[in-house]
Amino acid sequence: MTTRAKLVVFMTALIFRLFVGWASFATPAVATTNDSSYYRELASDLAAGSFPSIFRTPGYPLFLLATGAQGDGSTAPCLLVQMLLDSVAAVMVGRIAYELLGSAPAGLLGGLSWAFCPVAAAMSGMVMSETLFTFLVISALYCAVLWRGWVNVCAQVILWGAAALTRPSGILLPLIVTGFVSVHSGLPRLRRVREQLLVGLLYAAFVGGWILYNYHRVGLAVISTVPQHGLYAYELSCVRMVDEVRWPSYVRLWLIDPREAEKVRSQYEVGFIREMNLRDQSGKRVANLWVTTEDPAQVRRLYAEAKSRLAGRWPALVGLHLVGVLQTLRPIPPWRLGGWPASVFDMARLLFVLIALSLLVRKRQWWLVSFVIVWSAYTLLLPGPCGVFRFRSGAEPAFSLALAGAFVSWLQSVQRWWGLTCRVRSPDAATAIKVI
Repeated sequence: MTTRAKLVVFMTALIFRLFVGWASFATPAVATTNDSSYYRELASDLAAGSFPSIFRTPGYPLFLLATGAQGDGSTAPCLLVQMLLDSVAAVMVGRIAYELLGSAPAGLLGGLSWAFCPVAAAMSGMVMSETLFTFLVISALYCAVLWRGWVNVCAQVILWGAAALTRPSGILLPLIVTGFVSVHSGLPRLRRVREQLLVGLLYAAFVGGWILYNYHRVGLAVISTVPQHGLYAYELSCVRMVDEVRWPSYVRLWLIDPREAEKVRSQYEVGFIREMNLRDQSGKRVANLWVTTEDPAQVRRLYAEAKSRLAGRWPALVGLHLVGVLQTLRPIPPWRLGGWPASVFDMARLLFVLIALSLLVRKRQWWLVSFVIVWSAYTLLLPGPCGVFRFRSGAEPAFSLALAGAFVSWLQSVQRWWGLTCRVRSPDAATAIKVI
């Protein structure tokens, strides 16, 4: 990619994010959720020299602390930095596409496909961890594709480790992404495989160190308690919901009326709380499962109970996650940042992604197809039975690479047509035609 192309991609991405997220600056409350408040409280804890949470990891709270958004601080600097980082990510996606696909037009198309990604633009205007996570993932992939030697290894370990401590759901993503990159035929394979094996070992040691730290302080060998909480707060209640309303009604509720579906699901959650309180002989009652996320004893007890009740129900759990994928693939709702234009634009992008995958299959670009499918399947299946559009952030870089690989020939055709038109209209038309 030329410097001019990189500048075009960066400025396009930044302008689009400022346009989508302007309401976040005008009305700061628009940029925050309940999760945002929790992240900001943890940032304040870090400022005081402690990090008490076992439910969240310190990656995003550290970012909020660095940008002055802890506690009651202004969120505007944080959001502006997120938009700048996401614009840099667009340039890196373009450079990655250029290297993997071997084409300057593919690089430009890859960068612009991220620049105009509605999910990425919307999340960059929210005080949430998705933007930082995707920036770290794209940066790590950039190093894996373009860099060599010890600098590459160290940079990847730091970036992948930071990504895991920002959103633990992506803990296995480095193994998937760098595994594919290391065997890509367009790269020096043997040396790259050795480097990526070393990255994997050091990354495992990094994550293992954090897990050991949690075990030392609370007796739980976890990167966070999010998976445990999800099992007893969501997956168990959704399995009960399926047993009661049956699959057709379950799917219809979550895909057509998710707010009503959440009301029904919460009733089963309340029923589980009531049952556990009746069985508890210690007198310690649970009013809300969210308050259990920082209590190691309650996490162990509720997780063990949910796990025993779900024994042998793995087909239902797989089905729940597949429905969750469909929920995650729903376009951005019009009441979020960007309104109806963002919803329509996101719907169009999803349609083009499906077309792109079919075109890649027709072109027999199996490496890219498998890379995109495995990456997307992991990031979309993991969040669980209650998916929302922001969970798609982890898959969007793969979607952008798919769009670049599938439509690069179309862009090259446009460039050739444009070049022909410009030459014919030049003053020396005869010479131009002769050159062509």
